[in-house]
Amino acid sequence: VYIDCSNCWFTRLNVGDVPALSYLICGPGNYLSSLDLSNNSKLQYLCCQNISAESLDLSHNTELEYLDCSWMKSLTTLDLSANAKLQYLDCFNCALTSLVLSGCPSLAVLYCHNNDLAELDISQNEILIHDYLQGELKQVRESSSVTYYEYGFDVEDEESGETTYAAALRVDPTMKFAMPGRTIYGV
Repeated sequence: VYIDCSNCWFTRLNVGDVPALSYLICGPGNYLSSLDLSNNSKLQYLCCQNISAESLDLSHNTELEYLDCSWMKSLTTLDLSANAKLQYLDCFNCALTSLVLSGCPSLAVLYCHNNDLAELDISQNEILIHDYLQGELKQVRESSSVTYYEYGFDVEDEESGETTYAAALRVDPTMKFAMPGRTIYGV
């Protein structure tokens, strides 16, 4: 079952009576202060970006493969330890102080910048291929199977106006590097 109710300006949404729901887009464009998905165990795709809910309990959604909860500015914790099939996570621009990914071995893409994360453990995310952390983290624990992670930025040449990519830090999992205000750990 597929439901797209984005941009409907809803204040409440009840999908509990739709246990076969596999695809839900309920944001942006809604004013949902809560989202109860406990009866939707078949949910595979969830886009709830920019809703005003303070919490998101996805512990019953073990089939979830795609999650976009970006711009949920009241969301401070997100525990995805029960979501082993999750492959894509976008939690950009929330207020996250805690993000648990320990139960997500299939996670391949992660966008989690513009949050208040002090630490993020990605040591169990063996196939993570894109991680857009953008340097806010104080500590990152990485998987030993990753060859390296590269944190970089674009640099504009003042004379020519050309933009080039420059690596700010390349992380080898066997070493420890320090930067002002943050430390990257390899394990």
